[in-house]
This record gives sequence, C-alpha cells and structure tokens, in this order.
Amino acid sequence: GCISPRSIVVGEDFGYWVDENGIYCSPDGGQTINKISWDIDPTFAALNKSRLHLCCGETLRDKRQIVWSFSDTTSNYHNKFLVYNYGLSTPMTPSNQGGRHVWSVYTGINIMSLAEVLSSGEYQVWGGESNSATGGFVYQIDEGTSDAGTAISWKLKTKRFLLGESWSVYSILRKL
Repeated sequence: GCISPRSIVVGEDFGYWVDENGIYCSPDGGQTINKISWDIDPTFAALNKSRLHLCCGETLRDKRQIVWSFSDTTSNYHNKFLVYNYGLSTPMTPSNQGGRHVWSVYTGINIMSLAEVLSSGEYQVWGGESNSATGGFVYQIDEGTSDAGTAISWKLKTKRFLLGESWSVYSILRKL
C-alpha cells in the first residue's frame, strides 16, 4: 500500500505512489499495479525507512518528470531526490512485459515539502527546506544551473551498449 499520501502523484494518465518496498504506478485507477523502481532498488533500500512516511512527491509537467524527496540512512533530514522521467519511460503493460524506466538520483537537496504552483500561466514546483537550521527557505525546483553561485555537478551513466565488438560503459561528467 501507499506509505504516505504526500507520495501520491499524477503524471499525465498514470497514478504513482511510494510503498515501503518501492515506487509503483497504475494506468487504470489501481486495477493494474506495476513496480517501476526495480532499476533503483539498491538506492531505495538505502533510504531511511523510519522516515519513509515523510516522503513527498510532485510532477514537473514541462519535463514530464516526477520528483520524490527522501532521507537516506545517514540523515534526519530529506537529502535525496529520486526523479522518474515518465516521458522517456515505458511502464510494464500486458503487451510490454519488460517496460523501461528512466531515473535520476540527486543528493544534498534538503526539501521536505513540494507543491505545484500555477504562476502567470506556467506550472512551477516549489520546495520547502526541511532543515530550519540552514534557513527554512522555499525554492523553485528545476531552475538554473547553480546553487547559490556554486555550479551544480552532474553525472549520467547509461546502460551498456554494444559498440563494435566489445562492451563499453560510458559516463558523462560535466560541471555547469
């Protein structure tokens, strides 16, 4: 079942939620339930289970993504975002048993609450900081390339692709 009502998010035609064993979706109001977090099970297992009920999620409509905020096992504050890109993913269906799921994991983001705001005809997602000792600020999510002037580093690691005659793993590391 759903671990937190704040984890329930709608992304286009699917409903998504967090359970104690992973993240799930349903394309038909709950008649069919698919686990979509298989690819990030080790990351999900490393979350602070005693704080899992405090997780929250929201849709980034223009990016066709859903973001959930969690605490990992070393933190009493939310410090990890799991981002599901439903625009690039194909959930398991009766005709597509494998499915394909595209995830991003971000750390060091101290957001305890998320809300979608319609401002000047544009949807924005705002997040409230969970650590009042650092200011308790409200931020607009997914805006800009720096965090208070410090460039945001990111890494993209893809699955293995057959290139020529041998297997290779490629990673992209870029500092903006």
